[in-house]
Formats: sequence, C-alpha cells, structure tokens
Amino acid sequence: MSYPFFLDNLVRDFRYAVRTLRKDLRFAFVAVFALTLGIAATTVVFSVFYNMLFNAVAAKDTQRPVVPVIENTDHPDYSARLFISWPDYQSE
Repeated sequence: MSYPFFLDNLVRDFRYAVRTLRKDLRFAFVAVFALTLGIAATTVVFSVFYNMLFNAVAAKDTQRPVVPVIENTDHPDYSARLFISWPDYQSE
C-alpha cells in the first residue's frame, strides 16, 4: 500500500506494537488493565467534581433555596453576612 510518510510510519509502529504485545500476553493484560483502571478512576473523579461544581444547586425544592449566613450572636444588631472576615476567623 502507498501511504504518506507519516501514515506509513504510524502503520509500521502499530504493527510492531501488536506483534510485541502478542509475544507476552501477561504484559499485554497488565497494560490493558492499568489503562482501564486509570481511565475509570479519571472518569469517576471528573464526574464527582462536575456534579459538585455544576450541579450543586440542583435540588428537589428549587423554590426554597437555602443560603448559609454568618451571624454574630454577641451583637445581634449586625446584619447577616455571606463571608468570614479575618477577625471572625481568628476568634474562638
């Protein structure tokens, strides 16, 4: 067959890889297993992070969202805040 130069090298390398993997089936099994395990673990991690970051607001009752606020019990006249200041963080 007549392939362009880069495809000719790619086909030759693929044939060599298949012949080498056929010689040692245990190595081929371990290599395929390691790739499968790595791909599966990566899929799980990205699925968890995707659901935590982008689907975090998905709830059953979307008409009643819950927003956590910080209130100072020593001074109830202060309004509730959505952030923590450095002095609040340092106090006990």
